[in-house]
Amino acid sequence: RDAGGDGPELTVDNPPFREYLLEQGYAWGASSYDRNDYDVLSGAVSTKILASYMLRRVLPERPEHIYLAGASMGGHITGYSMER
Repeated sequence: RDAGGDGPELTVDNPPFREYLLEQGYAWGASSYDRNDYDVLSGAVSTKILASYMLRRVLPERPEHIYLAGASMGGHITGYSMER
């Protein structure tokens, strides 16, 4: 998602490494967060909700690791989430 977005449309951008991870058998979840704006807390909460959903409803078993990655605001959210 473009952190500078201020319109009503929310989007998800797929990074170039997504296809590689899928080919290696990794599950993939992506979030556009809940609204446009540079709101790191909101993005961290949305990402945590997505991870919880994937663990409960999508994955057949609990993974050993969960990786977060992001660019721009997604990178800020990743760092914020790791600190907590």
